Amino acid sequence: AIECGKGKYFYMYGGTIIGGTAEPQKNDKGAWTQGLGGAICLTGKMVMNGGEIRDGKAPAKITYKNGEPVYNRGYGGNIYMYNDTKDDKAFPTNITLKGVTLEGGSCGAQGGNVFFEGRGALTIEDSKVDAGSARQGGNLMVYGGQGAVVKNSQITNGVAFKSGDNANGGNIYLNNKSFFNIFGGIVRN
Repeated sequence: AIECGKGKYFYMYGGTIIGGTAEPQKNDKGAWTQGLGGAICLTGKMVMNGGEIRDGKAPAKITYKNGEPVYNRGYGGNIYMYNDTKDDKAFPTNITLKGVTLEGGSCGAQGGNVFFEGRGALTIEDSKVDAGSARQGGNLMVYGGQGAVVKNSQITNGVAFKSGDNANGGNIYLNNKSFFNIFGGIVRN
């Protein structure tokens, strides 16, 4: 649906984004790529103040090499955010989602509603993150970086489905030295 590259800014003040699919594809060299961000794929800065994003998909695709399955993953059903500043230290590193609804995102790997990775912090405030599904982090996957701060928000009804040998974090999955702070609100199924 929407791609916002490094050094670019994405601002959303209200409105609705419905759907979008980021399927793994073959590149020009014949290798499979990952599906990133069904509704929004972001490597720049994001500020959302109000609005709704729902029903984005980043499915996995299974291909075969020498008779063995190869899993081409999908990350961030509604939003995929990679925020790395090692090449551009002046670029802001924080991503803020305030007063938003993220709902019904699904993906084949990590972060049904939101996948966040990088050297910044993700803040979710006065928001609702609901009904996401993924193998890890049904609603929210925080990988590396500083982590996430959730204030007065609801993170509910996430599902981690079994694929292969694991299913982790129905609502939230943290990985690789990430932190998660919650100030008010609720996390529940």
